[in-house]
Amino acid sequence: MSNWHVLQRETIKADRFEVVVERVQLPNQSEAPFSYVKMKHGVCILPILEHNQVICIKQYRHIFQTWEYELPAGGIEEGDQPIDTAKKELLEETGYKAAQWVDLGYIYASVGSTDEVIHLFAAKDLTKHEQQLEESEEIEIEVVDLDELKKWIAEGAFRHSAGIAAVGRYVFRSVDDQVPEE
Repeated sequence: MSNWHVLQRETIKADRFEVVVERVQLPNQSEAPFSYVKMKHGVCILPILEHNQVICIKQYRHIFQTWEYELPAGGIEEGDQPIDTAKKELLEETGYKAAQWVDLGYIYASVGSTDEVIHLFAAKDLTKHEQQLEESEEIEIEVVDLDELKKWIAEGAFRHSAGIAAVGRYVFRSVDDQVPEE
């Protein structure tokens, strides 16, 4: 297993991100530049209604200047636990609360360019409450059958990487690991 030795590091703050620019020494002793974006960790929730229907959100994404289908997600504030953030984001973005939570593990958002870790959950036994959107959020709710969502993923109509990972983890693993409601 090889390790890179950091020779020099500069951190540049840019709004809600930090960009780390390093000069590293590789195992073969050559030097190379390396940079990445530091981000807070996040959550992504697969909300499942009765009859295998999923609550998707449609949200404007300024980076791409498009409306994108996604699953509810958000950043974990310092000191908060992933499950608590998942509960907050589900209510905020969809207006639903879940009585049953399934821990689907975590993923690295983009291993070559950011240190972001996204914790994945499935939420079941949902009850409707009121959406609590943040000022900058403009979100539409769309309920879709899980099989239809899988079709959207296969066809490229659903591009939310954490959402795709949550669906994949839910479909391909046992859902016995539940986090009880407090």
